[in-house]
Amino acid sequence: MFKVNKLTDYATVVLIEIARSREVRSSQHLADKTGIPGPTVAKLMKSLNKAGLVASRRGAGGGYALGRAAGAITIADVIQRLPVYKSLNYAGAIVLSVGFNDLRYHAQPEIIADYKRLLAALPEGVPLVMSAILPIDETAPEFRRWPGRQKKNIVKLNSALRVLCAARPKCDLADAGPMLVDGAGRLAAENHVPDGVHLSAAGYKIWSNALSRSLKTVRQPATADIELK
Repeated sequence: MFKVNKLTDYATVVLIEIARSREVRSSQHLADKTGIPGPTVAKLMKSLNKAGLVASRRGAGGGYALGRAAGAITIADVIQRLPVYKSLNYAGAIVLSVGFNDLRYHAQPEIIADYKRLLAALPEGVPLVMSAILPIDETAPEFRRWPGRQKKNIVKLNSALRVLCAARPKCDLADAGPMLVDGAGRLAAENHVPDGVHLSAAGYKIWSNALSRSLKTVRQPATADIELK
């Protein structure tokens, strides 16, 4: 969550690239992969590191990785970190993306209650983009089953999130699901890695572009969007 301007668009692209690779990446590597100027990436990484969104590693093979594994983050974690983001009241928009980890630990009513708490803690006057829970492929060769990790539960939760977003002014639910799934409603093979959960490079492009479109919908005045090619 951060101020939305051209640098924020760049930050979104860089963070998605880091999440996609799931490895430590240097600023120069990120610049080469995203097409963003090297000095701009270096500046972004310092800011993202300070905010705790990425962690840095010094020395040979050093670089940046996500500050915390995406698969370990829950709604409660986001609520706990809100005080860190002191610029939220002045942001051009807020991007909120929480995965389905809560489905592993809580029933749907508890999850919705946590989302309500989270939304209530965000400044009302700031436009909000909520990312829908992304689809999965339960037939993938390395898919790991656990209670809650089922397509039907994700669909049900997304329906509830759509209602919550609709009740909030200047909120848009970025739902990349229809563009990510196959004819059976599963995360399409070309859009995920073998675990059936994490997106492939193609999948991340689709998701990133969905977020970009929603940002364009909610923010005023609009700034240039970046579509991953």
